Amino acid sequence: MKYALVSVSDTTGIIPFSRTLKRERYTIIATTGTGKLLKKNRISFIPVETFTGVPALFGGRVKTLHPRLLGGILFRRKIDTKEAEINNIPPIDLVIVNLYQFADQPTTENIDIGGVTLLRAAAKNADAVTVICDPQDYDRIAFELKKFGRTFPKTRKALATKVFELTARYDSLIAERHSEKIPLRYGENPHQQGWFHCFPSHGLPIEALAKWGWGGLGRGAIHQLQGKMLSYCNIIDTDAAWSLARDFYKPTAVCIKHATPCGVASNKDITQAFQNAYDTDPLSAFGVVIGLNRPCSLSIIQRIIDHNIFVEVIVAPGFGKGVLQLLKERPNVRAIVIQKPETPNTKSEILRSALGGMLVQTPNIHILTKKNLRCVTKKKPTHAQLNDLLFAWHVVKHTLSNAIVFAKNQTTLGIGSGQTSRIDAVNIATLKAERSGKELVGAVMASDAFFPFPDSVNAAADLGITAIIQPGGSKRDDEVISEANALGIAMVFTGVRTFRH
Repeated sequence: MKYALVSVSDTTGIIPFSRTLKRERYTIIATTGTGKLLKKNRISFIPVETFTGVPALFGGRVKTLHPRLLGGILFRRKIDTKEAEINNIPPIDLVIVNLYQFADQPTTENIDIGGVTLLRAAAKNADAVTVICDPQDYDRIAFELKKFGRTFPKTRKALATKVFELTARYDSLIAERHSEKIPLRYGENPHQQGWFHCFPSHGLPIEALAKWGWGGLGRGAIHQLQGKMLSYCNIIDTDAAWSLARDFYKPTAVCIKHATPCGVASNKDITQAFQNAYDTDPLSAFGVVIGLNRPCSLSIIQRIIDHNIFVEVIVAPGFGKGVLQLLKERPNVRAIVIQKPETPNTKSEILRSALGGMLVQTPNIHILTKKNLRCVTKKKPTHAQLNDLLFAWHVVKHTLSNAIVFAKNQTTLGIGSGQTSRIDAVNIATLKAERSGKELVGAVMASDAFFPFPDSVNAAADLGITAIIQPGGSKRDDEVISEANALGIAMVFTGVRTFRH
């Protein structure tokens, strides 16, 4: 005897499909609601309670969670057959289940337990079991049953994949509704609303959440020590600032505007690093987010106050003695401490919604060293230039593409970001350097992707740039290298592109 378990909340197409099952000599096992519909349409079935020998319990909360049902779905046909026979568990080869529509009525009672369990069990045993969670698949299965008397392995695998996608979305929706949903000042723009979802595994202790109004960000727990409520953009910019600052071993300061750096500097003294970073582009650093990979010093806060710098957020692994007391003079500045500083790893996936779905990628944690660089020009970079080239590469990696970074002495001199052509990025980086009175003679240039034409190299030479770092890989690499040789510029290839969108 062939069994098919049917339990649907969406009854679309279930009557004609059930008739097909009967013609193919399936015995249908149905839950109460589905059974009423089948009975009304004169389709014979076995009630779940009759099949299991146990009535629905606890107001219907437990009706399909029974070994005879789950065992019939899960037992391995070539391994567990004898054990199934001994325990009077017949094989259930078809499972047709819809889930309660939790999205429409997000209450605890509408969290489907039995349906999800049946679907996952059937999908796990797709070698033997056909599982259907979408009425649109009825015709496909009906065709295979009529034509061949069975379903194909490829079909069962595709249907199982569909189930796992469905249950993942279903569980995510439940988790979202049950997570801490904390309102932000606004979304990406003031006319948009924004929320931050704090999941227990990533958040702060509940007492910190209650005190400050929000919890963890990313994989490292953070804590807001003072300042206004965070906005959506504040969180994006804070993440960008910390992600860049932690990329450096030396004391480094980062100034972020709209998720891209407007100044970065490394120095043995964190206060000087901050000053150098800020001086890269003071005009852009209005409403700036500051990232530090060392504890924030008292002198940094004093400079912010003395020069009346408008700061939105300061994020650091700590705040030195007396810093927070002095920072009270700027009560709106959000002070964020990274409570568990850590470097990113390949397991820290990056998620981004797009076109109604979710893009997932591993983080850009490629480590570039001098050994990885390939010099492609006659002129070789000096030791100091190599250090600046690697510094500039770390910065351009975190700059919105297309991107160009000018740097010297471990300090950015001009940054051109988010452009639709590379020469435009060069021109903007030049404009910013000139506006801030930066001398580019002897500086280096980093590009996040290859140069499609030699024009950027020509522009760099006119500025006095002496060395360039870029991925290489253009069809015109030979032209670009030839131009660099003619202009006496050292050029190294990384072999790795570092776009950021």
